[in-house]
Amino acid sequence: MSVKVFIDTKLVHVVYDETQTSPNEIIQNIKDFTGYDAQEQNIQEKETPSHTPPEEKVCTTNTATTKMVTLAIQGMHCTSCAGLIEKSLQRIPGVETAGVNFATSQAIVKVSNTMEEKKLIDAVIQA
Repeated sequence: MSVKVFIDTKLVHVVYDETQTSPNEIIQNIKDFTGYDAQEQNIQEKETPSHTPPEEKVCTTNTATTKMVTLAIQGMHCTSCAGLIEKSLQRIPGVETAGVNFATSQAIVKVSNTMEEKKLIDAVIQA
């Protein structure tokens, strides 16, 4: 399981094993341990096309005007690779924030709701 907290957007992104827990259990744990109210947001998972080898999965969490997109990235060999990918994502018009974590092989990107995930995938491939 991995958890990322985005203080600026008041969002928590949780990647978990469905055989071990459920969204309701995660929400209840957040309430029990922090005292904060929590709710599940609309989450869509899409497999990326097979011709884009660096990414395995795209996961999108939508809000009113923005969405958080998580890209699973394969093939990063060092933190320098992560930095190059992050800068490439940050240059795309419509990207508000982008962070790449070498240790988890993921990029989490906050973009406008109209942004197509393909633009993000293309930027990762080109980096």
